[in-house]
Amino acid sequence: MRYWLLRRSPLYGDIHPNSANTPWEYDKVFVNPRLKPGDIVYLIAAYNELYGWGHVEKKQSYQDSELNGRAYKITVTRPVVQILTSREEVKSVPELAPLFETSVNVVELNAGQVSLLNGLLESKGVITPPDMLVNEVPKPTATNPDFPRVELSPDARIWLCAVYDRLKAGKKADPQEMVVELWQQIPDFNYQTIDRRLMQFGVELTLLGIFANRSDY
Repeated sequence: MRYWLLRRSPLYGDIHPNSANTPWEYDKVFVNPRLKPGDIVYLIAAYNELYGWGHVEKKQSYQDSELNGRAYKITVTRPVVQILTSREEVKSVPELAPLFETSVNVVELNAGQVSLLNGLLESKGVITPPDMLVNEVPKPTATNPDFPRVELSPDARIWLCAVYDRLKAGKKADPQEMVVELWQQIPDFNYQTIDRRLMQFGVELTLLGIFANRSDY
């Protein structure tokens, strides 16, 4: 299970406690292959207010005409739906501020960020999702210090993870499809520049490339 910040606000009139625990569909969510049903999303309104959280129930990839590329429609069940913080309150927290420095509207969170968001929820007197437990994060294992380490740019890691997720799902990693699917996240990325020790031709993972998907790499 992963945790995300979702900045895809409905109309303010739809942010109401009466809609709690009712599935809600968000469209135009930027593509990230790591986002899965069962994940938790914290919800941010148009002026950066925190207005609740929920569980991802369903994810569907589609071609969005306005974004001119692939996007997700995700269905989220939200136990809490109400404006909880003032404008910019979440963004003013130094550890959370980097989450707002990107145009991407769904951003993966780390354990510290989850703890801070849960603290904000608790301070407003509402229920919270579980913290990101230590046993939810794969523990590093001892590796040979001489094992090759290849520096990865953020764009290359997104591509690498997307290929890995496709292969795990038994799907072919088609570079043309992936360029379209990942366009909103890495529009100027040339997959052919990925280090060949990790991947051949942008889609054929090496053993080192598979290892690079580990959390301790």
